[in-house]
Amino acid sequence: MILIIAFFCALVLMGLQRYVYSKYWNKNLDVKISYKSIDCIADEENELKEVIINNKFLPLPMLHVKFDTPKSFIFENEDNSSISDNYYRDDVFTVMGHQSVTRTLKFTCTKRGCFYMHNTNITSSDLFLKLILTDKRDNTAIIHVFPKKIDLSFFEIPFNTIT
Repeated sequence: MILIIAFFCALVLMGLQRYVYSKYWNKNLDVKISYKSIDCIADEENELKEVIINNKFLPLPMLHVKFDTPKSFIFENEDNSSISDNYYRDDVFTVMGHQSVTRTLKFTCTKRGCFYMHNTNITSSDLFLKLILTDKRDNTAIIHVFPKKIDLSFFEIPFNTIT
């Protein structure tokens, strides 16, 4: 009889936490992605900063943050990423209640242009990793990459030899 009561209590607990997570998992959850410098020169190193703020009591045992950047950005750490038409990054975090997590990724800009970061997708789960919860966040990060300066000394006209 005790085993049946324990099983019933476990089912109630699983159902309750599933309801709480499905309703409140993304409340007071802030995901920001920004660049250290929004203006840089080609072949210059820059940093991408991911900040996750969970300002509630509910912990998130697994939080996937998925975003894309131009494939002309060469990152130092290319784990959890794939490159096709863009550089797709998938980072996994564990964020406890009332906690902030910051991750900095160094990269090198190889091509010039004005690059926009698209939406950020976040995916989480409940405590037992049975429920998959997804959301999309708008991201307005922009970076301007200017062309690098080239040496023009070989174009100098030798005026002394002309006169």
